[in-house]
Amino acid sequence: STATPLPTLIPEDTPTRVPAGISVLTPTPAATPTPVTPPAPAATPTPVTTPTAMPTPAFTPTPSIAPDVRPEEATEAVIGDRAITLELATTSEERQRGLSNRTSLHPDAGMLFVFEEERELSFWMKDTLIPLDILFIDGEQGIVDIQTMVPEPGVPTRNLTVYPSVEPAMYALEVNAGVAAELGLTVGMLVTFR
Repeated sequence: STATPLPTLIPEDTPTRVPAGISVLTPTPAATPTPVTPPAPAATPTPVTTPTAMPTPAFTPTPSIAPDVRPEEATEAVIGDRAITLELATTSEERQRGLSNRTSLHPDAGMLFVFEEERELSFWMKDTLIPLDILFIDGEQGIVDIQTMVPEPGVPTRNLTVYPSVEPAMYALEVNAGVAAELGLTVGMLVTFR
């Protein structure tokens, strides 16, 4: 094996002479590395939001009650939360016949008498076999009077009780006796026709 000569070590505090023309590199103490700070990330712009309207639902709910119709075209009258199926009496003959000679009336049914103008209306129970409540209704569809009419079998026509409206009315709605009290109907309530 070949031996490699070792360099001669000179202690640091020993003065040395360096021949002219030779430069000596003096070691410098190791510098503490300066931590490299990475560049700050570019600021992300905050998006500007513009207020928007709430989305419109894709469907339109169907109203529970159909729009009002003229009473002479109605099939139902709604008073409070009760719907009454109507039979119309719009001609003179239909009004004269009314509910005579019937033995019953469905609990949710009634007859609507339609007149051409507001006036004092009068009714009687000629040949009528079932007790009835009669609601007199004005042209604005407000109840102006409520009466209960009772059958009078065997009473001569000239002696029958007459039930006049206390205020002018354009319509009269006959329903089973007791319905007005059951529904808590009062003068001034509105009747909706549909």
